[in-house]
Amino acid sequence: MNGFDLDRIERGQDNRTTLMIRNIPNKYTQQMLIDNINASHEATYDFLYLRIDFKNKCNVGYAFINFINVKSVISFAKERVGKKWGKFNSEKVCSLSYANIQGKETLIKKFRNSNVMQEEEAYRPKIFYSNGPLKGQEEVFPDKEPDFENRPEKNSHHRQHR
Repeated sequence: MNGFDLDRIERGQDNRTTLMIRNIPNKYTQQMLIDNINASHEATYDFLYLRIDFKNKCNVGYAFINFINVKSVISFAKERVGKKWGKFNSEKVCSLSYANIQGKETLIKKFRNSNVMQEEEAYRPKIFYSNGPLKGQEEVFPDKEPDFENRPEKNSHHRQHR
């Protein structure tokens, strides 16, 4: 279930931290979104990806974010949900739902071998240090898994469907 329920989170009944931020104005760039989030929640998240329509060079209205802890999920939701975005005179109102994929490491595994990593730097997912003296600063996204193209299960899949 991906429905976002702030009461359940506050009661400790839901501790998921990876969310989909919805209804983002299409003119927002990933850097604009980072600046917007950092105005109140800098160093509280360790993954961010604003989905882009590469053909039209604009976002598709949602982004994935992984907060470092549930407390940050609660404060972000209280501050942003139901409120309009600050740029472009947009009437869009921020809403949240849970992402199907949860957690920074799982998100890295999903995206590190994705075609999106071949796109311009500004269009790729971003990861940030989760703790320590560099907390909140951008981290280098891991390269493709070695031999990703030659994995046995991938090749057998391709052979079966040729």
